[in-house]
Amino acid sequence: MCSDNYNEILEGIKPLSNAAKRKLIIDISILINLSSNKDNTELICPHCGNKYIVKNGKNKETQRYLCKSCRKSFVNTTNTPIFSSKKNLETWIKFV
Repeated sequence: MCSDNYNEILEGIKPLSNAAKRKLIIDISILINLSSNKDNTELICPHCGNKYIVKNGKNKETQRYLCKSCRKSFVNTTNTPIFSSKKNLETWIKFV
């Protein structure tokens, strides 16, 4: 990362409230966990919390999963801040 961009990001973070800073840290942690868990061995259903998950095809580049318990389909970004984003995970990681 360019040091100018880094300093610009730090200056943008300074005026945030403590609650906003905590939310930013949580969102960044989610992105890091998603990127490091590409094999999805610890994946759980965001709807019912069950661990009985199977792959259920792909939508463009995104792997879809199906919960064997509640039969609902989801992706690994379901219920995250980037779920409805048009950008892919790698783009978000570069941004962060």
